[in-house]
Amino acid sequence: MDWAVCSKVDEPAPCPLVRHACAVDLPALNVVIERAAMNWPLPAILRKRVIPVLRYDHVDLDCLEIFVYCFAERTVGVLALDFDGARAQDQSQPVMLHGLFIDPGFQRQGLGRKLVAFAEQHARDRARDAISLRAERFSCAFFERCAYTHIPPKGEDDYPYVYCKDGLTLYRRTV
Repeated sequence: MDWAVCSKVDEPAPCPLVRHACAVDLPALNVVIERAAMNWPLPAILRKRVIPVLRYDHVDLDCLEIFVYCFAERTVGVLALDFDGARAQDQSQPVMLHGLFIDPGFQRQGLGRKLVAFAEQHARDRARDAISLRAERFSCAFFERCAYTHIPPKGEDDYPYVYCKDGLTLYRRTV
């Protein structure tokens, strides 16, 4: 599937396309997040409680690079990257994949892999060598299929499902 990248909402591009999200995209991208989360293998009460925490808002647009994947003028995927967070203050730190959500009607069609590949290329373009993420237990196998390495917790209180992919650029940095 061919896809285009554009930076303006009103810029014509072939479908499907990936572009930076803006304020007018928040309702649609949050619907994708809600639909995706409601499809998670969790008890219904937990799914409903987690959705408000997952939603993005105007503050997130300022702090993260959020992208929407549009197909036939409909938002069907959301990708959020953190280049400037606490773990990414300098170029030697990995980019944090903050969120990846695919509308259930578009899952299992390779869209998640395409967005991960897009994130990796975007990191390369920004001279970053690695991407890290904190996965949900049920998405670990997906990231392993995308060649991400599980980072075992060092302590009892560490998050158990941390993954990383390094070597994104042609050279390795020494720190």
